[in-house]
Amino acid sequence: MNTLLRLGEIKTWYSRSDVKFEIIKSLYKREFACLIPSWVTSQDIKRTSTRMLKCHNVQHFDYLINKSLRMFERNLPYNLYYSLARYQDGIPQQTANYSIRDNSEFEQKHFEYMNGYDFLIDIDAGSHDDIMEAHFSTEKIVEFFNKNNIPFELRFSGKGFHIVIPYKYFDACFLEKQRLGELSFNPKQEFNIYSVYSRIAKALQKKFSEMIDLKIYDSRRVCKIPFSLALYENEIYVCYPFETLEGFFSFDLQYFILGHFSLYVRQNRKVFNKEGSVSPLLEMV
Repeated sequence: MNTLLRLGEIKTWYSRSDVKFEIIKSLYKREFACLIPSWVTSQDIKRTSTRMLKCHNVQHFDYLINKSLRMFERNLPYNLYYSLARYQDGIPQQTANYSIRDNSEFEQKHFEYMNGYDFLIDIDAGSHDDIMEAHFSTEKIVEFFNKNNIPFELRFSGKGFHIVIPYKYFDACFLEKQRLGELSFNPKQEFNIYSVYSRIAKALQKKFSEMIDLKIYDSRRVCKIPFSLALYENEIYVCYPFETLEGFFSFDLQYFILGHFSLYVRQNRKVFNKEGSVSPLLEMV
């Protein structure tokens, strides 16, 4: 069935308390974005994509989705994202009137307010028919990370896999090397965190897989929220953070279709190799 006809199922999912609590965990002091997927052809619908939202609790999430953006009333097939950047005071409070909202100043100076920026490896299949090829590529990287005690989170993204390393591991590593003062969130400075991440991704792509997306390393990048829904034209998938590597290695796409999904929702973000270091990645570049 066409996804645009399944807003009732999507509304039921986002009405679940356990789902909302998990989504909120990803949004603390980060940008919340509701974006229309690329397969939608209507320009009127596409123009409803909205970024720079502040959302720190369940009540605010309900208000944004149901009252402010009117996702279900207006039949808007939003994919939900959070920023890889974390801001010291979060996103500024703004008017709910989007027609007069002006974020230009913050967007120009946003990096001045950052105190973290996570590293994302995005392994994306060209289509769901290629999902096991993306899984194989991810598996090789996961094995390399485990062998070298590199910390990471692992998620199904809807049409591929996300490997995320929280910023604190890079912060600790640079502090140890006494190079923290050289590392900048300013994308205009020569030695910035995005260029470091890009070089790491290029090295991993060369070593493991051309399916690693190299076009994502910029200061405004957003990432699908764990336990949000990935909406495709004819199917809906649950973006799922793996709690065990066994769950990842036994991956079956059918389990993550919205109508089939029966896995546990309320869980902690699993960091594999939690006491590890990103030093082996920095040594690659």
